[in-house]
Amino acid sequence: MSRLDWTSGCGAALAVLLSCGSQPAVVKPSRAAEEQVLARVRAHETREVFEVRLNPTGCGAPPFEVRLGVERAGEASGPSGAEDEGDASGLWQRVFLEPDDPTGPVGALATRFETLGAAYAGPATIRVRGRLSSRLREAPNRSRYPVLTVLGECEDESCEEEAGEGAKPTEGTAP
Repeated sequence: MSRLDWTSGCGAALAVLLSCGSQPAVVKPSRAAEEQVLARVRAHETREVFEVRLNPTGCGAPPFEVRLGVERAGEASGPSGAEDEGDASGLWQRVFLEPDDPTGPVGALATRFETLGAAYAGPATIRVRGRLSSRLREAPNRSRYPVLTVLGECEDESCEEEAGEGAKPTEGTAP
């Protein structure tokens, strides 16, 4: 084999390898992280009242989050409803809200969030009645998120009592 043949063959092989390597890699969420999400969700599947906030991102994740955890008795969260992830009062988990119908309860929630958004610097929170499912739905960013089926916004005190003992309404909830 001449030097020219070897170089041409090596160059062709290198070109093939480089063309394959230039394709974007599809990154799937780690199984361990998914299992952590499922464990958190399963711990709250029997609840019927949830605190939801609209907190959009630019990464293709669902724009809604649900608080998983219970507020400490006698404490309300700040105006934005935001808490540190390590805070014992709860962890915000991104979720899909269903049914995805602009005239249904999720559409009404989106309208309510638009109204509240002008009044608060951070994300406002709204208490809703619903069912959290451990069924995961894939987002455009290829990550999978749990689904909260929304039945409607909480409009009475019985909803506050079910949300957690001693839970106070956060700013941004229905007056």
